[in-house]
Amino acid sequence: MIKSIMKVGITRILFGALLLAAGITYITWSFQSASITKARSLLQEALDRIETPAAGQIAYYTYQQFRRGPDPALEPPDPYHKPYSAIWHNAEQIETWLEVGLDGKTTRWRTQSRDEDGTLLQDLYFDGAVETDYYPLDEFAEKFPMEAVDYPLYGLESSAVPFKLVSANLKPLETSYKSSSFRRGLNFAAHLGIGPMIEYANSDGSMRLRVIQGPKKIMQETFLQTLPDWVKSTQIQVRLGHKDVTGWNLINPQSNLVRIVLETGETVIYVEGEGIQFDQLVQLLRVFEVLG
Repeated sequence: MIKSIMKVGITRILFGALLLAAGITYITWSFQSASITKARSLLQEALDRIETPAAGQIAYYTYQQFRRGPDPALEPPDPYHKPYSAIWHNAEQIETWLEVGLDGKTTRWRTQSRDEDGTLLQDLYFDGAVETDYYPLDEFAEKFPMEAVDYPLYGLESSAVPFKLVSANLKPLETSYKSSSFRRGLNFAAHLGIGPMIEYANSDGSMRLRVIQGPKKIMQETFLQTLPDWVKSTQIQVRLGHKDVTGWNLINPQSNLVRIVLETGETVIYVEGEGIQFDQLVQLLRVFEVLG
């Protein structure tokens, strides 16, 4: 979210805009071949030459942004992340309009980004009081009324030694929750409050188990906005309490977390083990039960 932009002076806002003087109203800029030193030098030169807009004027700037994404062959095959092709476009055209108030601060702004074919990727608009973030490809905008939903919650049986319940956040989930453009890492996205979280630990805290769950639609929408921080994923069949379910084991050899995502009915369950081996986690899933 970029609500804070309205409180920043217009000169600072235009620092990354590269509005050059001498009648140049916009500049197309590529970082593809420029070194960091050269880019910083160019930014400073542009800042020194910016003519600050007067109150009531609208500043406009545009630039082209290039990204080099990873090899598509490296993308994990699981369905719990935003596809690489949707994250890394070859080039994006960014356009921004800023309306300047009497105090020299931004009162309204709008930013749009389009891919190399002109397809609108996002449209962010602040009208002075409310910000609306629209993502056409994901078919959602971040401005909705809230209402609670009800669905079954899963957790460990009370006899699951040596684990004890240490915390639980069972606040009602909102059906209208929408993620922002994308989040880095599934465990980070899962901790954003998209569903109730229950945490268990052994007596010395060396082994921890976190369970975050919610309706399939909301959980999937959020997970599809994440950049995967795992390098491999395998589909698995496990026993969840008294039923067999399908899931994904998300693997990152550099992490001390074991992560599994399960789907049962209309519920998606994210299970995260710390200090726990994969086989141990699978055995723990067998003593899960419906809590309510």
